[in-house]
Amino acid sequence: MSDYRIKIFFSYSHRDTELRDELEDHLSSLKRQGKILAWHDQKILPGSDWRKETELQLGSADIILLLISSSFIASDFCFCVELEQARKRHELGEARIIPIFLKPIDLQALDNTPLRELQGLPSNSKPVTQWDDVHEALSKISEGVRIVVDELQQQKISENGFVPLLQSGIQTALSEERIKLREDLRSAPENTHSILQIFQNSILSITAIVRQYLCADRVTVFFLNIHDQELWSLVAEGNERELLEIIIPIGKGFAGKAAKIKKPINIGFDLYEHPDSGETRKQDQKNNYRTYTLLTMPVLDDKAELIAVIQFLNKLKKTSENRSSESFINRIDQKGFTEEDYHQLQQAAPWIKETLQDFQDFYSLASKIEIGQKRLNFTRYISENKLISSSENVDEFLWNLMDATRQVTRADRCTLWLLNQEEQKLWTHILVKNGLEEHLEYRELILKKHVSAIAVQVANSKQTRNIEYDFYDSSDAVVAIELDKKNNYRTCSLLCMPVLDEQNSVIGVTQLVNKTCTGSFSEYNHQTYPMAPAQWRTHFSKADERRMRELNEQIANVIESFNYLSKIEKDENLLNALAWLTKVSADCLSADRATIFLLNEDRTHLWSLIADDGQGGSLEEIEVPVDGSLAGEVVRTKKILKIDSDFYQDSRSITSQK
Repeated sequence: MSDYRIKIFFSYSHRDTELRDELEDHLSSLKRQGKILAWHDQKILPGSDWRKETELQLGSADIILLLISSSFIASDFCFCVELEQARKRHELGEARIIPIFLKPIDLQALDNTPLRELQGLPSNSKPVTQWDDVHEALSKISEGVRIVVDELQQQKISENGFVPLLQSGIQTALSEERIKLREDLRSAPENTHSILQIFQNSILSITAIVRQYLCADRVTVFFLNIHDQELWSLVAEGNERELLEIIIPIGKGFAGKAAKIKKPINIGFDLYEHPDSGETRKQDQKNNYRTYTLLTMPVLDDKAELIAVIQFLNKLKKTSENRSSESFINRIDQKGFTEEDYHQLQQAAPWIKETLQDFQDFYSLASKIEIGQKRLNFTRYISENKLISSSENVDEFLWNLMDATRQVTRADRCTLWLLNQEEQKLWTHILVKNGLEEHLEYRELILKKHVSAIAVQVANSKQTRNIEYDFYDSSDAVVAIELDKKNNYRTCSLLCMPVLDEQNSVIGVTQLVNKTCTGSFSEYNHQTYPMAPAQWRTHFSKADERRMRELNEQIANVIESFNYLSKIEKDENLLNALAWLTKVSADCLSADRATIFLLNEDRTHLWSLIADDGQGGSLEEIEVPVDGSLAGEVVRTKKILKIDSDFYQDSRSITSQK
């Protein structure tokens, strides 16, 4: 997170306003992350002295972007006044000039100016308008500006240490953030991924503001999920573009306890000596961190109902006492978070509360829209494919069904195990990749043999299993670890749930592996094993369980359709076999007719098929009792029955005569 916002000044011709706006959009992620404050003359308020305001902003800027075009060179104010002031500040080391080449120009016009010697952007100095894709050029410029911003931030931190944000500063910063969030949502693309990205950038900016206000090393804002009695948060991991999703039950850990009692919790130096520090130690070990002091503050609405919990970790020394070059322990203020800090928070509480309330309301709505769209796609897929023509395409259908489920639940992997009741086993097909090729491979679990498999345990108990991150810490991890090593994978979390029919009998098991955090992450690299990748350091929530139960109801309908289809195909195969065996038997003994009877499950009746026209045409199903029939007598006595004389003269022929 940023400890300083770098001030950026746009020097440009008004004829290039459209390109300036496009460039500012590309720099918006730096704004969201609390890294920069951008200024241009369109932000001057009506009635203000524009020249004085421009000189003031140019005189305090850290980076001056000169947007070069023929219009810029033709402008006396841009090329003579602003460029000259920028040159002086650049030579004194007070600011950094970055020429941005927007349009083609006569390069000789730049002679005797700093623009001749300075490296500009894009890096090849090819003007933006000459690129095939203007946005690709602007993206390259944004990347170059980000590098300079990071460099200047580190330089300021090394020189000045950690400087707290004043009360007036946090009020202004949070107000600006609320306005920016609303503006960005209004102008956001319709796809929900872009909208959620706006929220991710926003929470980074909010935590940066609050962290600087109290001189804390880390800050996490936990929001309340009142339906599931959980706290959730998005936390930056290493690269600020990667966000981890944290879920904590109410009452667990210091944040969960503060939420439960609705009172702040302040732990002084050294937190590890506190009797309730076990969970913090565990998280520190996972995240390679060390917590010394802590302040956890519940945020309540006007009715004293919980909105969120803010957790501050490690109070830092202020200004020159706190150099980033010092060891971490020497940067810690061992007095911890004081009454003065708590008082500061109380003063800023109204702005913090309003900002967090806005964020939670908008984020919850966007998340519901995203989930709703995915569930709609899932339902549409089932409705379009529920009539399977034959079992030949069932494997592919079930795989596609699980892929749709995976998208709804944000699981990395999803498997549907089907129960074969007769053979007492679970079976499925999984996608196996071999280089660029991939194919479906059959797998099975025998219920009485593979008792350690979680899917088998769920099938036997009808109970859902939700194993949180880190799965490797659980007692069930032994088998998974061996499989992960074999398959170059890393299991971090798991949700396994029974699929029940209308009679509440198990007909399958859905198994989700590795809930994936929102954001952009690189693909899992198995060379880092056994370290857990950032995108999977979360787990399935109660809301995920609830959604999965709803999906399982639809999946159950699909499985029952599949089972019915399989039964029909088996019955058809049996009927065809009976007809063929009947004909072969008759031909073998030169008999006019032959009938093969099958005994039903309760052994009370025999059934068979006979040709209703006597010439091998359509078949008619018949059923006779075991008691009182010739075929039944054979069943009872287990002996051959042979009648050579006129059958109608035998008293046992009454049924046959009818």
